[in-house]
Amino acid sequence: MKKYEKIASGYYASSYSTHQPCLLWALDNCDGDILELGTGDSSTRLLHENSKDKKIVSADDDSGWMNKFSDIQNDRHEFILLDPTVESWVEFIGKMSQKRWGFVFVDQGTGEHIWRPTRMAAIRELSKCSDFIVAHDSDLFPEAKTIGIPFFEYIPTEKSSNERNGPPTIILLLYRDWE
Repeated sequence: MKKYEKIASGYYASSYSTHQPCLLWALDNCDGDILELGTGDSSTRLLHENSKDKKIVSADDDSGWMNKFSDIQNDRHEFILLDPTVESWVEFIGKMSQKRWGFVFVDQGTGEHIWRPTRMAAIRELSKCSDFIVAHDSDLFPEAKTIGIPFFEYIPTEKSSNERNGPPTIILLLYRDWE
């Protein structure tokens, strides 16, 4: 992860952007398109700028966040605004599970009553059709580590020059033969 920590240091940084090295690692190690569940300062532009020829679908239920990234929407990067309900997220996750993904970034965040059940739904459903799941704030839903999928947990151990000492991120390793 040290290599990716160095690259990530050039992007927006806060104590919440601890997932950036994990995203860069997943971009380098996946073979397919990217699904971002929850847009944000620490992920959306980083994915856009580093995804090369991979397509990105970014979904959120907060138009304020979506509007921050309207300048990068193009034929390679699609943005989808959902209703802020569990039902809307679960329906969307079901639709997205019909496609194969290189990796899925799970970080949707509107209220605990929505994000807690929808993050676990995303992990359960989308783990069936992706190389990796990168799940941010993994300390808030430890049940993600008990569903029988091998994982790597990235926990920043010290504050660096760009203030990265916030929440842990897990990478669920879903190695499969996708022929």
